[in-house]
Amino acid sequence: MDTDKTASRRLYGVEVAVRIITLTDPISYRDGGSGMGHLQYRVDDGPYIVPMTNRLVFEGLTPGKHTIEVSLADGSFRPMGAKADLEIVVP
Repeated sequence: MDTDKTASRRLYGVEVAVRIITLTDPISYRDGGSGMGHLQYRVDDGPYIVPMTNRLVFEGLTPGKHTIEVSLADGSFRPMGAKADLEIVVP
């Protein structure tokens, strides 16, 4: 992302590299499935966001420190173990 252009709009992009697991719409495999999962994102312990992609852009975050959590879950929305927290500071 172009840092100068995105900073004024407070845009922050996250891209996750996923290996071994096939990213799938969780509604299509509710009972789980070997080798399938989906990414869940959330900001500051807010509600989960479940996009059908490994890239997500957050816009309009308030100034200050924020934590963006990215985790891998199965079709029943149970954590699969992989999780990362990204600490950012919005000017």
